[in-house]
Amino acid sequence: MAAVRDRLGLTWQGLLALTAASIAMAASALVLIAVSEDVIGRDGLALRDGANLRFFSSQVGRLWLSLHRVLTSTRPTTHRVVARA
Repeated sequence: MAAVRDRLGLTWQGLLALTAASIAMAASALVLIAVSEDVIGRDGLALRDGANLRFFSSQVGRLWLSLHRVLTSTRPTTHRVVARA
């Protein structure tokens, strides 16, 4: 391990961060592959997708809808185009 650390010119903290990032990327790729397989194969996750969407939208829908309305309720601004001579 020390040879790898020396070859890359990393400290122990840098090597630890690189290892953690590599593990996180591998886990993300594994999740992406599993979800893609479920969606393509139309089994598992794909069968419950509609139910999950309805559940989450019913739970968080009011909060997000209210927040969205507050954030987007501003009047549109009128932009003037000034011709320069």
